[in-house]
Amino acid sequence: MLKIFFISALFSPLSLFSAEKVGKDIQVVSQDAHKKSEPENIPDIRIGSSEAPIKIIEYSSLTCHHCAHFHKTVLPVLMKKYIRTGKMQLVFRHFPIDEYALKASTLVAASIPLRQFSLVNRLFETQDRWIGSHCLDALAHITGETLETCQETVNNKALSDRVLMTRLRAEKEMNIDGTPTFIINGRVIDYAPELDEIETLIKPYLDAMKS
Repeated sequence: MLKIFFISALFSPLSLFSAEKVGKDIQVVSQDAHKKSEPENIPDIRIGSSEAPIKIIEYSSLTCHHCAHFHKTVLPVLMKKYIRTGKMQLVFRHFPIDEYALKASTLVAASIPLRQFSLVNRLFETQDRWIGSHCLDALAHITGETLETCQETVNNKALSDRVLMTRLRAEKEMNIDGTPTFIINGRVIDYAPELDEIETLIKPYLDAMKS
């Protein structure tokens, strides 16, 4: 599968022609707001036990079709067999690749923590309904929020900067350069793996649990 890479020209009002440029812009925004440090990452979305021996970190964009495929076909099986049984934890991290993903990710980040994962899945399921010029109207309908609330949320510069900073740190510290990217117990997979590949990778950890 082809990875989906960042479409910098779509982001506004920041001029996002590179990761370094984004970092400088965000830092300037922080200084203007009299902050001494860069915006913090938004919290991870964690599903499953923190004590699970298998951890999958997912860097994903809500407009990535391959990410949507994973959430609609592979993740439900992982949920049933491994996450709900305490064997696996999924850590979801936003990595927006265009302006629509940034808006959707900002809306998710503004939601209460208990609702965020179900909202992520809902946005993947309805991806074809909200990507485009009608984005905000569709997102308001899907999320159940008013259009005014959605508009206020996506215009929240401090929050959207935190979403972008989560992406920037992934690029700089983890060398993540596109979506989807998965890290399974330290092993990086820069595409959306199918179920059989994941089960092959995690088999040694499952066997160790039995011994």
